[in-house]
Amino acid sequence: QVISNALIMFQSVENADASGSKTLHVSLDNLCGSVDTEFEKLALAQASPMIGPTGAEFRLVNNTENFGWAVSNDISIDCEDLRSCLTLNDLSILISIFDIMLQRLRGINGPIVRPEDQNHSLEPKHGSVASTLVNYQRRGTGIATSIRMELQTFSFVVLRTFQSKYGAPQFLSFNLKEVKARLSGCMSALSGECSTSISMDFFNPEISEWEHAVEPFPMKLAVDQMPNELLLDASTSTPIQLNLTGIFLRDFSELDIG
Repeated sequence: QVISNALIMFQSVENADASGSKTLHVSLDNLCGSVDTEFEKLALAQASPMIGPTGAEFRLVNNTENFGWAVSNDISIDCEDLRSCLTLNDLSILISIFDIMLQRLRGINGPIVRPEDQNHSLEPKHGSVASTLVNYQRRGTGIATSIRMELQTFSFVVLRTFQSKYGAPQFLSFNLKEVKARLSGCMSALSGECSTSISMDFFNPEISEWEHAVEPFPMKLAVDQMPNELLLDASTSTPIQLNLTGIFLRDFSELDIG
């Protein structure tokens, strides 16, 4: 289940010279999500969220000409602190759900393959999901587009599947701080870079404190996206320092990965 308060606003402006703009603004507050196998709405006090709670802002501005013809897109995404807490079993369930949904999505209105046609190439049929996605990708690919995203803090916490004798359910925390990304070009060809600070913490149950398993280090990711190719170039200006203590190795060996 996903619970959130949402505010959606839309504004359209047309000037006398046929220029104008269209703005869509979506504000999410107290956004959180969890897995509920009973399909009943649960209060946060009864089921702690796997994701959130957090807040986010999405804004899309289209500059237009000729009374509504879009000539540029300006997309901005701002998110507050985002925290996700999952056990390895929870993570495997979410991956399984996503895989099943993806398979069903591919099967909707998909072509029926006969045994004698298996060696022939298949083109997306009219009305199929694949055809719809291709047509959506082709529309507006030449429109100038600018994308900006900022995320203050992201934490992905791996929980222990059992309660240790010290009572600490946390195990690892993967952290991203001050994530900033800027892309420009058009939807079929975007380029830009993303920067952030990365670290990984280990919760030491014997002292009930977080310790750095990977010391914080800056990371830059250069992105060059073309219609049929995606190039990524990651770099860091400082050495990556690891702290692998005996307690960390002991607890990692006891982690139930299966």
